[in-house]
Amino acid sequence: MGILFYARHFVLLACLGAVLAATRRWSPSIGIVATFGIYGALHAAALGLTLRAPRPAGRTVGFVVSGASLSMLCAALGVGASRLMGGSIGMARIALVLSSSSALGAAAYASLIRRFFGAHLTTSAIVTIAAGCMLAALAVLAFYPAGGSVWVAVSWWFALSLGLWFHDRRGADHGRGARLPESINDGTIGAVEESGATVNETHSGGGCTCGFVRYRMIGSPLIVHCCHCRWCQRETGTAFAHNALIEADRVALLQGRVETVDTPSASGKGQKISRCPQCHVAVWSNYAGAGDAMHFVRVGTLDEPDAWPPDIHIYTASKQPWVVLPPGTPAVPAYYKAAEYWPPASLQRREMLKRAAK
Repeated sequence: MGILFYARHFVLLACLGAVLAATRRWSPSIGIVATFGIYGALHAAALGLTLRAPRPAGRTVGFVVSGASLSMLCAALGVGASRLMGGSIGMARIALVLSSSSALGAAAYASLIRRFFGAHLTTSAIVTIAAGCMLAALAVLAFYPAGGSVWVAVSWWFALSLGLWFHDRRGADHGRGARLPESINDGTIGAVEESGATVNETHSGGGCTCGFVRYRMIGSPLIVHCCHCRWCQRETGTAFAHNALIEADRVALLQGRVETVDTPSASGKGQKISRCPQCHVAVWSNYAGAGDAMHFVRVGTLDEPDAWPPDIHIYTASKQPWVVLPPGTPAVPAYYKAAEYWPPASLQRREMLKRAAK
């Protein structure tokens, strides 16, 4: 998730404070609950729009409605508890009700994010986020009890956003990639190639058919193959395989997960095909020769596959006779030597991979 998402979140917090200040005077209970319902919908919609993955409209609307309903429920619980402030149950029990509802609401919202968007939020992450929201509510009640449910709810959203940010950064710092889905417009800076040009990231996003797996190819491929061997024909069920060769650390898994299927290959060393565990579409594979350091990304799974036409056609000796190769594109009957066809920048990156493997 990019910095602009969090900037939008804090802008929404400021708008929330302004709306609360305007509505609380004339309609305290209904105004607060309705306002938080609107804010919950805005927050959920901002998260949905921030995601790169195209989602069915009904699924996104369901997430927005769920977020709004959850926000209204938490606000209603807070208002109900605040009305009992002067009653007989005492401040300690009020604090328990407010903090507990904050924790349950945070856990439910984080679970919604994981459920609807496949975010890599572990159970321990959800628990710590819920605990942070609970502590935020208790802190408000301890240091500013006059603020009541309003400031408890504001602190809840702040603690929730902070918790999501913390686990997002923690996952990235440990080399596991971002735990939360990312956006093509989230304010992050595009990768820079050796030439110094910024990569057009509209051509680098991809995913499976059902939308559970989303990934981003950071930068340009080393080379793009169109393989006409019988093995690729059999594995794809069509005339050829269209693969973009790129370093594995330049392919970021944004959401979901992949399952690896060990598949035989012509060399006898096999290959590992990474597929969506739900729709089973292959998104990339790893051959024994290059190992885990290089992905063969299925170009057809990219959002803009026509941005990466083949740089070379290989194993054309076994191509289907009705396939007409385009003039001007190199074609070889079997495999080839990289030094003869790869561009200099790709050869340099290949040498870096070799040195890193030693």
